[in-house]
Amino acid sequence: MKASPVFLWNYQTDADVVINQGGTSSGKTYSILQVLFLRAMEQKGLVVTVCGQDIPNLKRGAIRDAKTIVNTTPQIASHISSYNGTDKIFTFTNGSIIEFTSYDDAQDAKNGKRDYLFINEANGVPYEIYHELQVRTRKQVFIDYNPNASFWVHEKLIPLINDPDSPTKVVRFISNYTHNDFLDEVTIKRIEAMKTDENLWRVYGLGFTGKVKGLIFPKWEQVFKFPEDANNIAIGLDFGFSESKCAVVICGIYDKQIFAKQLIYETELSNCDLIDKLKAFNLGNIPIYADSAEPKSISELRKAKLNIMPINKGGDSIAFSIKKINEYEALNVIGLDFMKEVSTYAYKNGVPIKKDDHLIDALRYYILGTHGRVSTSFKLY
Repeated sequence: MKASPVFLWNYQTDADVVINQGGTSSGKTYSILQVLFLRAMEQKGLVVTVCGQDIPNLKRGAIRDAKTIVNTTPQIASHISSYNGTDKIFTFTNGSIIEFTSYDDAQDAKNGKRDYLFINEANGVPYEIYHELQVRTRKQVFIDYNPNASFWVHEKLIPLINDPDSPTKVVRFISNYTHNDFLDEVTIKRIEAMKTDENLWRVYGLGFTGKVKGLIFPKWEQVFKFPEDANNIAIGLDFGFSESKCAVVICGIYDKQIFAKQLIYETELSNCDLIDKLKAFNLGNIPIYADSAEPKSISELRKAKLNIMPINKGGDSIAFSIKKINEYEALNVIGLDFMKEVSTYAYKNGVPIKKDDHLIDALRYYILGTHGRVSTSFKLY
């Protein structure tokens, strides 16, 4: 089996909780999954749980990596009797299983026990869910994340590393792309191109906890629930297809704070796909404020009976929307991709860095729409 140093760190440690903090493409998720596959092969009847923020995130990351491991490692594949795509469970010939799942809340996480637990992209999972899962795990817990900003791992677990009185043995490994011997040259060049941006390089290049200078939204917070009694609720939509993500957020105001929840963040969505996904949220007549540069797309969504309106992006629209967002007491974001964007969205030479800001653009369209910046000179197709 092809393995990196990150695999060996995780395979050889006897710590109760194994923290993997790392930059992009360091191989931490892949390596932890390799460890878990081997553990499931080595010991009969194990239950291994891989938990993520939600199933779509797991499908794009951990589940895809798991399938690659099985398809490229005959020694592992020979020990697997089946894979249930509906329940997302690998079953081994010795009775062990690896299950991929997410939990709605801490109460939901109280169901079931396991031998090994892997919290994938932990900054998208609330501490309360982690706690309920951890106390029901018999052997070992693995955690991984990109360190965009400090969160509960830094506050509650990392201090235990040097605590001689802690009953839980905790270790942290920090990895980056140089620890992954199997990266192609194109990926390496893409990562090293981040050196021109100190913030991105520190987090995604080197794997260190983010210390963002010139943050555009300094009062942002990560939350996990959208308030039921929020007012001024509407949708922001930023169209995208290939390299640019199609981003949709639902926003509202509660207690003088903005709440913005990520709904869609995908590439290669046709307008038909987008319409189906939007209708699945049962939005009713909620206003949708969208990028006016896509008149054909807006026309198709309007024909599908969605209450969509184009935004006037001219003039001072960027500065205006940023100013209005920062006038609120806090910007509360829900969604791992959303957190990644706001935690690195910064000024450079006085201008917002135009990179990985699709959800932020959707948020800005919400602000512009609710402040009357709807385009009046828009031609439908």
